[in-house]
Amino acid sequence: MGFKSMGRPRKSIAEILPSSLKDHPGRYRARVESAKLAKAATGLFGGLPGASPQPVPAPKITLSLALRRGTREWVQDIASRYDLQPQHLKLLLAAAESWDRYAQARAILNREGLTFLNRWSEPMPRPEIAIEQASRLAFFKALEQLDLPGDAGSPDGGN
Repeated sequence: MGFKSMGRPRKSIAEILPSSLKDHPGRYRARVESAKLAKAATGLFGGLPGASPQPVPAPKITLSLALRRGTREWVQDIASRYDLQPQHLKLLLAAAESWDRYAQARAILNREGLTFLNRWSEPMPRPEIAIEQASRLAFFKALEQLDLPGDAGSPDGGN
């Protein structure tokens, strides 16, 4: 059973397209795609050759409320001290989220210990150990890609 057309007869693609494109629907798609590309290029390059380019607005940081307060302050401090491009801001936010995930796993490990007992009463390593290690590694990789000077520190104030 197909879709109901709400009382109107369905139109085929041949009825919708202009008559010059009925035989070659690929041309229509190519025209639409080239129009989209031309519009995007106009926005990127500021219009016609020789025209002055439009100034690029400064990137705006929107910090997640899921970040801890200390981490948000660290991100704002780094963003205010350095001239970061939008891709660097994304890396900085990814580093901050990784640091918070690391801190959450560390807090659970401090509270619960490194192991738990499985159903056969055998000690097993807690899953938070892997989360802690992966998050710490992601944090330091993001900082390495940002290539900040040594005084950047970490969100908790340590280096």
